[in-house]
Amino acid sequence: MKIKTVSAILSNALLCFLLSFGAILCLTTAFDIEIAPGTLALGCCLWSLGCCILFSRPHGGWIVLCVFLLYFLRLWFRTQLQDQIIHLCYHISRIYNSAYGCGWLGKPMDVDSVTLPLYLWGRLIALIAAWCITRGRFTAVALLFALLPLGLCLVLTNTIPAIYCLFMLLAGLILTLLTQSTRRRDTSQAATLTWMLSIPVVLALVLLFITNPQATYNKQHYADNLGDAVLRVVDRLPYVDFTEDGTLQFSAVRHIPDHVDLQDKGPNTQLRIPVMEVTAEGSGTLYLRGRDYDRYTGTQWTASGERSETFTSLHANTVNVYGIRPLAMGDLAIKTSGTRSSRYLPYYPDMNYHLQDGACNNPGSETTYVYNWYLLPDGFENAIHHRTDEFDGFFSSGTAQTNLPSDNDTPYFTVTVISPYAQYLQLPEDTKTWAETYLAMQLPNLSENDSVSLIAGAIADLVRGSADYDLDTPRMPDGSQDFARWFLEESDTGYCIHYATATTVLLRAAGIPARYVEGYLTAAVAGRTVTVTEADAHAWTEYYVAGLGWIPLESTAGDRYSGTPPVAPSTASDPSQDTTAAPAVTETPTEPSADSTEPSNLTEAPADPTAGRPGADTPDSTVPAGPQQTEDKPFAVNRPVVTGLCLLLLLLVQYPIRLRLREKYLRSGTPNSRAVKNWRLASRLAKLSHQPLPDELEELALRSRFSQHTLTEADLKPFDSFRAETVRQLAAGPWWLKLYHRFVWAAY
Repeated sequence: MKIKTVSAILSNALLCFLLSFGAILCLTTAFDIEIAPGTLALGCCLWSLGCCILFSRPHGGWIVLCVFLLYFLRLWFRTQLQDQIIHLCYHISRIYNSAYGCGWLGKPMDVDSVTLPLYLWGRLIALIAAWCITRGRFTAVALLFALLPLGLCLVLTNTIPAIYCLFMLLAGLILTLLTQSTRRRDTSQAATLTWMLSIPVVLALVLLFITNPQATYNKQHYADNLGDAVLRVVDRLPYVDFTEDGTLQFSAVRHIPDHVDLQDKGPNTQLRIPVMEVTAEGSGTLYLRGRDYDRYTGTQWTASGERSETFTSLHANTVNVYGIRPLAMGDLAIKTSGTRSSRYLPYYPDMNYHLQDGACNNPGSETTYVYNWYLLPDGFENAIHHRTDEFDGFFSSGTAQTNLPSDNDTPYFTVTVISPYAQYLQLPEDTKTWAETYLAMQLPNLSENDSVSLIAGAIADLVRGSADYDLDTPRMPDGSQDFARWFLEESDTGYCIHYATATTVLLRAAGIPARYVEGYLTAAVAGRTVTVTEADAHAWTEYYVAGLGWIPLESTAGDRYSGTPPVAPSTASDPSQDTTAAPAVTETPTEPSADSTEPSNLTEAPADPTAGRPGADTPDSTVPAGPQQTEDKPFAVNRPVVTGLCLLLLLLVQYPIRLRLREKYLRSGTPNSRAVKNWRLASRLAKLSHQPLPDELEELALRSRFSQHTLTEADLKPFDSFRAETVRQLAAGPWWLKLYHRFVWAAY
């Protein structure tokens, strides 16, 4: 082997080693992940050298790909690679959650380390870098993969890589960029240039690190704006909806769905995407109802059509049979993020609002509206003394006795009592039979003489204690036919949808009109604007009390949910008292204990939820203390999800890269060689568009290949015209065919 070739291979291997080894070490040192640097360095060095040697051979690239694939499959099926990937995602994302409250990705696994995915990641960076550098390709792909680990560290104030790792990565990046143009012309000259530039680059980096010590790093400004920028982009995204004929459309108006498919309710995540801002004059628990659902099939809740009613309202002069006086909370202003098809109603406004199909329509597309807000006083349930059978069969199973004579001389016969709320008592026959039996077994001390509020509270307590709160609850098995029954009898965990469904079913079985409701739960803080996000989405139950109206009932387990309907704090009745302290209802479910599953060599996330947040070191003491929030529940990511996300990312990234490489390939070389390249591309486009290739183009290709004639730029214009016309025809096809042409063939 010639000395020039050896020098080129060694210089290329050096660049690949610096990129791969420096990138992985930046990640491990920034996130305090324990790894053996010597083992990583040896693996990256040998793999970089082997890739550069094989890529310099005609068919060596296929050997590299096969070796890497076999290595990956061996790790996937014979080691804990899958569990370590999930644990690594969990370890990194929970630190992001501590800073930005964005939730977790993955979950803690029973692994001793997370070195395998890091070794694999380093080899992948070295492989891509070797392909780009050795073959003289555009190095943007290699630099992108090398900078990705560093990019994970740039938006947090407490994740700074070690100096020597950053030094190696920057040296590899600078040398690769400086020698890129020379390498594409002559590899031997590029090798010489790499060795010559290595000393000046190292000296320049040393000077840079000396003049800019690590202690002066300040990324706070960029980190402060990152979250707001992402949320603004998300807020501007159009809403995906389906028209009545089933076609997909994009609309600026968000619609509340008219059904809830319980079979799809599996592991859940809580994203902090803003939904609305709430400003209140008083403090208290705030339930914002979006839509209620009245029809239960066992696997689905549906808001039946043609349902029109007035929502319960309270005001200062409210008269009810219980003598309950509502408490005035002042104005409640709601500003939604984007246009909503329905208004969100608090418990309780001072005016009657019309509900159509369970929701309050927003025909004016208002994004800001104000209510005069009232709350029921604390302990109002004790004033509800009526029994469940005192309203002319309202709470009965639908029958009543009469003493009118009948034709068969029977002194009494049964007639059906038609109730305006009979639909809120309906259940599937099997569900009703099971629920009545379940109540008789679990609550044998209840009787018809008990008040509605006492029965509702007992059922809520029963459901609340039936399972643990867990967002990682799996889906209902395919063989189960009733969601409430499966949750109460088989599942050990659940979240708000599970608890609210079971409570509504049991209330109906007890003869109490009830309905399932979805909306948002937060805490109003007097004089402050509270941002309501998707993480505050919630489900609960409404039950009806004759003479008072619809009452929300909370039965979800967990510290966040107090189990009581929205009531005013004791200070609300005295306007002179300070009401800036919010009730402790905004605590989010905490993460599962990782005492036994978390390896000790991984650094724990900060205990303070604000630790690592931009600006957390200098909090503003003048801002009143708002609702305290703990960390969100992580959600599990299984192998299909990880694989699907990786494939989608590769599909999206490869398309623009292939287009750019192809354009550079077509513009390089003499006009004769470019004619041959354009003819090959034209042949491919002709096959995709199912049309014959013009003879003129084939003649130009043959003339450029086998004759002594030198083509000019004007001779190549027919290729450009044919390509433009073919691309226009391909772009006029159906959407699925356009995606196929774009992402699979990169035709245009």
